[in-house]
Amino acid sequence: MASRSASGSGMRASDTRALLRRRGFVAKKSMGQNFVVDDALLRRVVHEMRVVGDASVLEIGPGTGNLTRHLLEAGARVLAVEKDDRLVASLAEDFARDVSEGRLELVHADVLRWLADGDVHVSSHARGRCRVVANLPYNVTSDVLKRVLPRGDVFEDLHLMLQDEAGRRLVQARPGDKDYRAMSVRVDYYCSRVDYLFRVGREKYFPQPHVDSCVVAMALRTPEERMPLCDGNVQAYFSMVQRAFLARRKALRNALAPTYASADVAAAVKKLGWPADVRPQSLSSADYVHLYNHVGGARH
Repeated sequence: MASRSASGSGMRASDTRALLRRRGFVAKKSMGQNFVVDDALLRRVVHEMRVVGDASVLEIGPGTGNLTRHLLEAGARVLAVEKDDRLVASLAEDFARDVSEGRLELVHADVLRWLADGDVHVSSHARGRCRVVANLPYNVTSDVLKRVLPRGDVFEDLHLMLQDEAGRRLVQARPGDKDYRAMSVRVDYYCSRVDYLFRVGREKYFPQPHVDSCVVAMALRTPEERMPLCDGNVQAYFSMVQRAFLARRKALRNALAPTYASADVAAAVKKLGWPADVRPQSLSSADYVHLYNHVGGARH
């Protein structure tokens, strides 16, 4: 792993409280701001990412730059998207040399809107597909995943710090489990591999959250690697999945009505060799693709 000195390398994650106090910052609960204050943990995240020199990394929500610093020291080129204008100004000051040298690019934006805009300079910044790392506020985890997972053309993998319960559910839930849900299908469709790496105790954060976190790694499929849909309409496919899970304990033919005619769904179920009363929660992402293709795709 390449090593270099970042312009903020004299600081430590444990200095976060003092930094916030010195600059008159108070963590915003509305933004879900909980900063990681343990350098050993941050080094472990970078190690798990296996960052090699000159790798391009999108960091979502760099905050006070604690993880940014370790990414830069590992040799990465970092594109950091931060919503809080106070923190953007602080990062620009603390990492001025890295910005001037082109090692760090700071973007002041709400990442959900930024990703929704399909901002193409993510790919121009990257040499090949970009890596993604984020310490996600718990209340935006699903929204961020819905934006990032479909971009396997731009992003190679994700390393996410998120609520421990949510992370275990994403990795461990299987068809038929009580925690299996529409997001499980989405993750399986877009990801070739999902791993729970390790738990992160709540004491590693400031302010301290009420629950523990974890680090999850997700390898994204390129568009060419995903199962093909008969009409290529991914949005309609996931609308079907979402509708099914709204009535996850009903028979599939009833759960999808009236958007899909019960007779059409029943015919597809029979042709696919499934039980007539198969439930939405028992189907994998591949099963849903087969179903979608058998019923002829989108319904308007």
